[in-house]
Amino acid sequence: MSSEEKLEVGTTERSAAVADARTLRALAHPLRAALLDAIRLYGPLTATQAAAQVDDTPSNCSFHLRTLAGAGLIEQAPSDDARSRPWQSVSRQLILEPGPTAESRTSFRAAVDIMHTRSQQGLNTWMDREAEAAQPWRDAWFDTMVNVRMTAAELAAFGEAVNGLLAPYLRDQDRKQPDPTGERQTVRMSLYAHPAPPQDPEAADALFLPDEPDGFTTDPAGESTSALKPPRTEGV
Repeated sequence: MSSEEKLEVGTTERSAAVADARTLRALAHPLRAALLDAIRLYGPLTATQAAAQVDDTPSNCSFHLRTLAGAGLIEQAPSDDARSRPWQSVSRQLILEPGPTAESRTSFRAAVDIMHTRSQQGLNTWMDREAEAAQPWRDAWFDTMVNVRMTAAELAAFGEAVNGLLAPYLRDQDRKQPDPTGERQTVRMSLYAHPAPPQDPEAADALFLPDEPDGFTTDPAGESTSALKPPRTEGV
């Protein structure tokens, strides 16, 4: 499956692809990642409100919020108070892609590492307080880690199926569907699947392409092709 096709799976009406080094650098910063997370979860937020969410100072948060705005990740939200400057997310979902340059690939890896770290921190926070949660939520949440045998095609189909299950919930969120029961909560998910490192050298040779300079490989026709990883999606 091509990168373009993957961008169509599980996306929402407010999605944004990020591949340029400048935007990826803006995301590859723990405080800016935390601020963007807070705005997407609880926004619109002013610098003061955001600072309370991330346990930092309003002046420092104001600087980093402007950096996120300069990278096109957040924007000023409408406000009836001329003295208030709330920020809102430009998109509901971010699709991170490694760009064609070494700088963008390095920034991509740093941004993804920070996002996974934040995801793990969120899981730890929930587990610390799970005993205080209402019983239906204690029964509903899950944490699954498995090793299964799959072909690349089967893994790709599995990813499409997962994104297909998520898509209706993401669309409802974009369209601000009413919740007459008042029972819905924001649920955080971090889903990924990848091949485990093979023990057998022959299996490793079949999985990993020969090393070539600057992240490129050579196809049978002798043309250079990108060996970058597929897009990674992070959504709320």
